[in-house]
Amino acid sequence: MQPGSSAADDETLLSVGEEPKRPWGEGLRRGDTLGRYVVLERLGEGGMGIVYACYDPELNRKLAIKLLRASTGGDTRALAAEQRLLREAQAMAQLSHPNVVTVHDVGTHEGGVYVAMEFVDCVTIREWSQERARTWEEVIALFNEAGKGL
Repeated sequence: MQPGSSAADDETLLSVGEEPKRPWGEGLRRGDTLGRYVVLERLGEGGMGIVYACYDPELNRKLAIKLLRASTGGDTRALAAEQRLLREAQAMAQLSHPNVVTVHDVGTHEGGVYVAMEFVDCVTIREWSQERARTWEEVIALFNEAGKGL
């Protein structure tokens, strides 16, 4: 970047049709595409990847996409994580249970693997537990339901 210019100024210097490069960890932005899906917002991030709310224009529905961090040139741990995510998607696709999200698709994006699944509008267990003090009966009931899905 030149003195007195901003990052926005540098992006305008790109040739027509060229996308600005950003580190993978920075993630996708609203309007970006992931396969046929359009990113709406980032829902969360963990050690293995990022989850996005997306829109499927072909089927006119909102869904969640779990995008595994891209592997770097044969890193055996990253490749194992990709295989684990693919196996997880295959196993979930075989299930039909009210406590398990439905898997709609699996694919790759910029060297990373993604799983497109049913969007569930809910709070996390952490958010649920912080809303108010919970009785032990409420906690047992919640984890019992989660366990049924496992």
